[in-house]
Amino acid sequence: MVKKSKKTKKDENEGLILFSGEQEIKIEPQAGKYIFKYYNRDRQGGTRTKGWVNVIDLGNSIEIRLELRVRKSGYTGTGKGALGFQLLDGQFDPMIQQSQGLTVGARAPEGVHEKKWKKVYALTGAYAERIRSEGLILAASISTEYDNIGLPRNIAEWKKIIADVAPILAMSNGGVFEKAGWYFMKVIK
Repeated sequence: MVKKSKKTKKDENEGLILFSGEQEIKIEPQAGKYIFKYYNRDRQGGTRTKGWVNVIDLGNSIEIRLELRVRKSGYTGTGKGALGFQLLDGQFDPMIQQSQGLTVGARAPEGVHEKKWKKVYALTGAYAERIRSEGLILAASISTEYDNIGLPRNIAEWKKIIADVAPILAMSNGGVFEKAGWYFMKVIK
């Protein structure tokens, strides 16, 4: 009889997992694995918003996978939700940015209505090598109040939102910073 080995908690959770409220940020620095994994959910009344941002190094490319789901419970009204994401370089200039909002109307007689959105970016060549060599800062936000998240276009606009970017720029690899509904993480390869 061959005895099957059980997976230990350590095997299942390779890398580092950081928690803050209902968000989860996971780093797995190995090629072909997640560089960044962000999940957050927000709820207001009968509306629930869930969002995911995954950055994966596949060796020949880097993939950014974004997903947003907004669900409205009840028989009347509408629910709103939004996801904002930026991939920033070391000078806090956006390399990639995406803002997506969804508005969901209530549905009778079911009582639950959900909308979903997904997008994938595949970065190759010089773009992917720049990220691997210089590192990056990831910024993500999930909101249930609005169906639109404005994205800052430069460091001056970020300073208007979060006041001081110095703590973010000073973070070490894997460092996490949270301010004004935005979650920042520094990833250096």
